[in-house]
Amino acid sequence: MGKKKEIVIQVMILLVTIILAAIISKEQFLSSNNLMIMLHQIPEFGLIALAVMVIMLLGDINLSVIAMTKLAGIVGGLFMISVKLPESILVISGIIIMIIIGLACGVLNGALVSFVGVKSIIATLAMMLLFEGVALDITHGGAVSKFPSTFLWIGNESIAFVPVPMIIFLIFGWVTWYILKKTQTGNLIYKVGEDKSAANYSGIDVKKIIFFAYCYAGILTGIAAIIMTSRYNSIRADYGTSYLLKSIVAVILGGVNVNGGKGSVIGVMISVCTLSVLSRVLGILEMNTYLIDFLMGLILLIVLFINYYLQKDKKITGE
Repeated sequence: MGKKKEIVIQVMILLVTIILAAIISKEQFLSSNNLMIMLHQIPEFGLIALAVMVIMLLGDINLSVIAMTKLAGIVGGLFMISVKLPESILVISGIIIMIIIGLACGVLNGALVSFVGVKSIIATLAMMLLFEGVALDITHGGAVSKFPSTFLWIGNESIAFVPVPMIIFLIFGWVTWYILKKTQTGNLIYKVGEDKSAANYSGIDVKKIIFFAYCYAGILTGIAAIIMTSRYNSIRADYGTSYLLKSIVAVILGGVNVNGGKGSVIGVMISVCTLSVLSRVLGILEMNTYLIDFLMGLILLIVLFINYYLQKDKKITGE
């Protein structure tokens, strides 16, 4: 199936989901208030999905993205409420700290997977537990809150009716697309994902490419932490837990091959919107959160099943 055809199908699925959501929710879904809430919610989920996508293009998986996001938000948030500085300097410092913590977590993951040679699922599972443990130790299970008003502007205000978080999401969506499609490093990420051994034999520094991908994913979690912390005016060690399954579903639904080497940013961004619409309408209908998780798991299984048979069909037809 061609890339353009895949995108057209994904857009059609999104439109059908929106129409069904409007019908089922009796137009409550299309209210301006609900749409504005969604436009503020999508960006943090979307950035986390992009972080998952970059790693999945390598044929790896990162289970620690949510823990990285929360730890970055907690450390940066604590700095802003603990240190006495002019507000503008305090907010800029807090933002930089969140990005640095996200990057540092990415460096640790990248070093373990690329240079030490630990399988990504084991390395990121261990780091997820480590990051969550550090976050819990810092907060003792409580919330970090009451941030400067300037910081809250990022997650809750709009510019020309476009929410600031959405603007940030679109910017980093473009940056991710540019890196993957227009730079040599992005091209090498796809080649490493297609076949690590072949890439190594062809002279590509596979370890360096893997390390870069994990570092960039870390930066994306730092940006997600800024939006999440600002939007809620609070951050806890147990925030955003449901995003892990949803982000994996969004990435695979967006056309990224779980074995690596194939996938597009636009596909993931469309699927993020589709799942956000679905989650929102189920929330409006007051469906139990456990049933929503069940539904996400079911969607993941169906997409994996379809992808398996599409790949099998390609091998048979020799495409």
